[in-house]
Order: sequence, then C-alpha cells, then structure tokens
Amino acid sequence: MRADRRTLLGIGILGVAATGVAAGPACPGDADGNGTTDFADLAALLDSWGCRLTLYGWEGTQPNETLRIVDIATVSASSVGPAQFPAAPIIAEIEYAAGVIYASDTSTNTRLHRIDATSGVFLDTLTLVFPPEGNVITSMEFIDGVLYAGLTSEGPGTGDMYLSTVDLGTGVVTPVGGASGIGSAAGGLAWDGTTLLALSSGGSTPTLFSMDLVSGVATSVAPVMLGGASPGPLTALEFAHDGELYALPSRNNVRANHLLRLDPVSGVASDLGLLVAGSARIVALTNGEPCAVDLTGDFATDFADLNEVLDDWGCGVP
Repeated sequence: MRADRRTLLGIGILGVAATGVAAGPACPGDADGNGTTDFADLAALLDSWGCRLTLYGWEGTQPNETLRIVDIATVSASSVGPAQFPAAPIIAEIEYAAGVIYASDTSTNTRLHRIDATSGVFLDTLTLVFPPEGNVITSMEFIDGVLYAGLTSEGPGTGDMYLSTVDLGTGVVTPVGGASGIGSAAGGLAWDGTTLLALSSGGSTPTLFSMDLVSGVATSVAPVMLGGASPGPLTALEFAHDGELYALPSRNNVRANHLLRLDPVSGVASDLGLLVAGSARIVALTNGEPCAVDLTGDFATDFADLNEVLDDWGCGVP
C-alpha cells in the first residue's frame, strides 16, 4: 500500500513505517526540482533512464589499456573503449571529475593522462613536477575540487607515502605535511565526505588508515580481513554512491578481478564475485556521477522512478 506522501500519517511510505507526521518533499515526483510534477519531469526522467549504480574501472592489460564500467549489482565490467595512448602506459590509479578520467602512469612517472569518461578516448597528458619526497603517484582522490594523491618513491623497498596535492594547471605535486607513517605506497584513497581513508599496499596484510588532511599523518583503522584471513595485496580503494567502500585485489593476487566490499570501520571484507574472466586485469576504480534522476533512492533510474512521477502527476501545477 502507498501512503499519502504529502502527509505520511502513520501508515508508512513504500513499506517504511512512519510513527508520526513527517514532512516529505512538496512534490515527490519533481525530477527537475522546479516545484511541480509535469512533462518536464518526465523528460528529465527519460534522459536519465537506465542509469544505475556503477563505478569506472581500468583494465590494465597491456597493450589493451581500456576504460570499463563496473556494474556493482551484477558484478560485471563492460568495456567503454580503448584509450589509444600515444605511448604504452602502466596505469596505477584513476580518478573521475567533470566527465574526465585522470590516470596516473607508472611507466613514465611524470605523466598524468586525461581520458574522456564517455568514450574512453585519450585526451591529453599533464606533466607532473615532483618534490624531493617522491617521484610516483599510486593513489588519487578529489576532495572539494582538489586532487589529493599518494606520493611515494619508485623502486624496490619504496619509502613512505606522502599525502600530496596536484595542481592541475601546472602539474606541481606538493606534500601537505610530513611522511604519513604508513610505511609503504598507498594502494588507494577514498573520501566519504568526512574522512579520507588510505589502503596500504605493502606487507602481508593490507590495512585501512585515516588521513589527516593538514598534517598528512595516517592513523591505523583496522587490518583488512576476508574470512578471517588476509586477502593479500589490495588496491583501488573507492567509495561508491551507495556509501559502501570497495577495493580490488592487486593484479598478481590469486583473487585478481574480484570486487571486494570493505567495512570502513572493522576492515572486514566481502568477496562479491568475479568482474571479468580470463587474462584481463581490472586494476583501478573510481566513482562517476550519480544518477541525475533517482527519486526512490535506489541508485538507479528505472520504473520505480517512473511510478513516482506518474503517481505524483500534477502536484504543484497551478
């Protein structure tokens, strides 16, 4: 049974119990935010139709470096298209912003590539200028328009990670403070709107850390465990729009290409399944844009949202 969404008088909304009078949106079917539910909302809904909870993934299988769409619900990864780089890269991390995928190249460390998120086509390359603290970026995360990066030194016995910022105009990489204390490169950075988490890539058991954005110091949160044991080296730490934390086993891990969900407090991991079979290796993840229309809060634009518009048709129309 559907409650009257304008009053929610004790009978609940779409199966969720209501214990009193609650104020919902004036027009729950208002997809375009103009205060009414009409043909403009139907058009906005159709423009967003088929959107669902996804992540961008990077297939780092040389020479077929390819952008993919990772569907969390079906645990699958479909190809967007090959980037067609001018020179063969080794991509360690990707990060999305405003229709562009930024890709950190560890083949030539000074290269930060930009890739069209819609087509997967290579756009251009930003040349990075490194400080004395390091010469390679292994993790990235945008926070309030600023690109943060995990900076370390390349080679055997790599040093500590330095939380840094990247100037996307000049390419200058600047540490925000001193050494993080992680003791190895970071296999990923993930921001939940309040806390920046980092994932260690060294040692036998990966560990989650919280990062101080001012000092750059890391504080251990929890070791990552899968079924009571270490899952082996992990990478590609990322929060999705559902608020869940995801990661990937590293390319040489026996669980390579499996999508893992991590508890950001306890570090307990769940194996959601194999993203892609064969020799392909998905090595990085990044969150894209949320669905432009998601009236029901299920991280998709589908018939449930259409029902919301139709049920609310004419609301707010003079």
